[in-house]
Amino acid sequence: MRLSILLFFICSVTLLQAIPAPSEKTSFRITILKSSGEPQPGIVLKIKNKTLEYRGNAEGVISFEYDVNSSFYRTAELYLPTDMETIQSSFLLTEAVADTTLYIDSPKEIAALQQAGTTFPIEGLISTANGEPLTGATVSIQGTGRTVQSDEIGLFHIEADYNHPIVIRAKGMETLSLEITRFLQFGEEPLPIVMPKKGSDRIYRSVEQMPRFPGGMKAMRNYINRNLQYPKQAQNAGIEGVVGVQFIVEKNGEITDPIIVRHLNDELDEAALHLIRTMPRWIAGKDHGTPVRCKYSIPIQFKLPKKEPVVAGSTGVDKTQKTTSSQEVAKKILPVALQKALPINLLPDLNIEWTEYFRPQAIELSWPHALKSKKGKRRR
Repeated sequence: MRLSILLFFICSVTLLQAIPAPSEKTSFRITILKSSGEPQPGIVLKIKNKTLEYRGNAEGVISFEYDVNSSFYRTAELYLPTDMETIQSSFLLTEAVADTTLYIDSPKEIAALQQAGTTFPIEGLISTANGEPLTGATVSIQGTGRTVQSDEIGLFHIEADYNHPIVIRAKGMETLSLEITRFLQFGEEPLPIVMPKKGSDRIYRSVEQMPRFPGGMKAMRNYINRNLQYPKQAQNAGIEGVVGVQFIVEKNGEITDPIIVRHLNDELDEAALHLIRTMPRWIAGKDHGTPVRCKYSIPIQFKLPKKEPVVAGSTGVDKTQKTTSSQEVAKKILPVALQKALPINLLPDLNIEWTEYFRPQAIELSWPHALKSKKGKRRR
């Protein structure tokens, strides 16, 4: 009897230890200022791969709470309210940045600073890829004659402006060219700068400027819609789903080493790989102003067209399914659809870290199977 009670107690304790404690939300207060020190109101903060969105108040303060997972940190992206396509700054949501001040100027404000030739004191902390301080690196403001060298801990101070890039050179290292924006956005702390060795073949997963398809995300979606070949055998078998492809964008933008990271079907896998292999050159990713090799992942969705419901006694087309919006969409995509005989799928977020999780989302645009002419005849 005592043994049974002891075993029950041990099992209960074990189960209680296995149940994770509820995570507490971290309160964030991100203050956005102009380079002049004035508040930058209305800045929008988005959490990558999430629908969460927060906006700064009149004092430039963005306040919110978020569950911080120490095993995987989310990325926060900042946008100007007048430009929701261009990321102005980004950072990891960790407890260390819960109360942070960043500096962001609008294009109009930057133009005024450029015209006035305003200078700002900046500082950086230079190190190697191994984290060792880089002493004696030459830091110059190109075209101005202003030059300094990093000290024994890799630290430097210099006056910079919006008109001239900050160039950093060191023996045996790749030359870096940085804009003042990076220094100002980082706040009052020295900007950490890692100098890669010359000829380095390191492959990055995350860099300051990620690789991108020529023309941006919209152009890539259009390319996928036009060029993705849906194998007939898979269509006839009713196979649909998502294939995950990972590849390397080289320093010259060439796509190399595509591999399947989410398997669906042999034929569909090969179709997705063929699409990636035949892509045009991308715009290479950059780290500290230098083109680098970078891994990138894309979900390729294969979606069978939905069958339109047929109303008894009708001509085969359910007129109740037609709306003004769907007709407008049909006019735009019908030529491509007729040419390829494929569904059109738009992938809103193609840059997904596969090591985290995979939750592809797609917006399916469907069109009527037949359009009537003014005389009532169907076009074949």
